[in-house]
This record gives sequence, C-alpha cells and structure tokens, in this order.
Amino acid sequence: MATLEINAPPDRSPDLVKLGWAYLGPVMMTCGEAGDMPVDRFDEWISDLGRHQFDYVLGSTIGPTAISGNQRRRVVEALKGKKVVVIIDNRVMRGILTALGWLGLQLRSFEWSELESAAKYLDVPGLEPQQLVDALWSLREATTGERRPGSSAEHSIQA
Repeated sequence: MATLEINAPPDRSPDLVKLGWAYLGPVMMTCGEAGDMPVDRFDEWISDLGRHQFDYVLGSTIGPTAISGNQRRRVVEALKGKKVVVIIDNRVMRGILTALGWLGLQLRSFEWSELESAAKYLDVPGLEPQQLVDALWSLREATTGERRPGSSAEHSIQA
C-alpha cells in the first residue's frame, strides 16, 4: 500500500507563490499557486527530486506561475524520461508547458475539470485513478488551504 508523503510550503508572505509536492508510490505530484516562483523553494523541490525514485509526474497549478528560463531548463532535466501530466486552467501556463515541450519534456495537459481523465491517462500500475485524484486534492489543500469542493473537513486519502 502506497503512503502519501506531502512536503507543504512553510507559512510565508502572501506575496510569494506557494509550492507543495508529494510522493505516492512511483508518482511525484506538485501543486503551485499563481505568482513568481521563490528561488529557495524551487531549489528545495529540485533537490528533493534527486532523493526520490519516481516514474510518473502529476503536476498542477492554480493560476499563472512565473518561472525563469533557468528554472524551466532545470525542470526539464529533472523530469526527462518521466510520464508527465499537468493539471492547469490558465492559458499563459499552457504556453509555458509548450516551451517545456520544446526543451524536450514529454507531457500532456488537462484542465482541473478533467482531473479524473488525467489520472486515468497517467495509468500508474498499482494505483487506482481515484487514489491519484484524492492525493492531488490532499496536496492542494496542504499547499493552499483550499478544500476540495463538496468534501468534509475529515476528508482523507486511502492509498
């Protein structure tokens, strides 16, 4: 049974974007808010990726997140060879994803309303799509404080 390991952002200034990440079996997940990506938090995430074994990526953002050209290259380097799905509703961010594709990252994007389809597309052996959906919402709540629509305060994931 896979256990969800969440690295939620520390409390910071509301002016800085929040970035959280988690691991569930062979899946690495991210959730970021709109805004400029803080260099220190980004560096912490990239370093953490090197300490974990994963083959699948389920990334997500809420609004446009600005990352530098150097950060884009580092993301591509860290995620090369992984099956990557990104949940995003923002057109600007879709443009950034296109740029990541130009740099060699193979990925597919979905809207938040298509999260279940994205989890099915990721097709992770040993994990049901609903487990990925629940885990990403748990990460989103830990990162942003935003609860899943229709969920209770006692919502938990069964992985």
